[in-house]
Amino acid sequence: EEIGAEAFAGAKPTSLSVETGGKLAVKDLSLYSSDFSTLFYVSPAKTGDFAMDARVTKVAPYAAVRIPFTGISFSPVLKEIGEGAFMNCFDSASDITLSFPSSLRSIGEGAFYMTKVDAVDFSGATSLETIGVSAFEMSYGTGALSFPSSLRSIGEDAFYAAEVTGVSFAEGLLSIGDRAFFGNRNLGGEVVLPASLSSLGDAIFGSWGTNTAMGNEISSLSVAAGSTHFVSENNVVY
Repeated sequence: EEIGAEAFAGAKPTSLSVETGGKLAVKDLSLYSSDFSTLFYVSPAKTGDFAMDARVTKVAPYAAVRIPFTGISFSPVLKEIGEGAFMNCFDSASDITLSFPSSLRSIGEGAFYMTKVDAVDFSGATSLETIGVSAFEMSYGTGALSFPSSLRSIGEDAFYAAEVTGVSFAEGLLSIGDRAFFGNRNLGGEVVLPASLSSLGDAIFGSWGTNTAMGNEISSLSVAAGSTHFVSENNVVY
């Protein structure tokens, strides 16, 4: 009836099978619902690139943990990536860009925590509304980020120490949580917070052991004209 989060924690099966006519299906060392709408589990024995079945709309919590994928392709109809879904995945020696489909609406808490990637591309994620708490925390190499206009919230610690080098926010964003971009010392350039923003957490651009207000290389921090909640002056937001 139900498969719990981390049900196969610590296991590394080299083959998977299920009874015919049941509620589950197996494909490429991965366990899906019988209609392939949900991805429940990927065996750590899976090597190389991971091609998610094209019918998947949801990745269950902790579906693929600590697997050194050399690449990944998401389902074109994917809507939800669950908590811890790809935590500590990907091969650090591979050139990996995470490119999300237009159908995606939410990225759960810690979904890509401590992953090893070279870039994160949100340009195609035109339906994305939520990036959860610690979603990309310590996901080394996320690079320059450009967020879609559909995005409404970025959770606490979402990109904490994730080697972010630049950020571009679109109008429509409502909230940024505490320390969302903390510890990204190479974060630089101009940062403009959208006028739509109504909630702004503490130390969102902070860093450790620094005498500067932001602890990074941001050259200009301002709020877009028309904001009814915040103003900026001399790189300080009030």
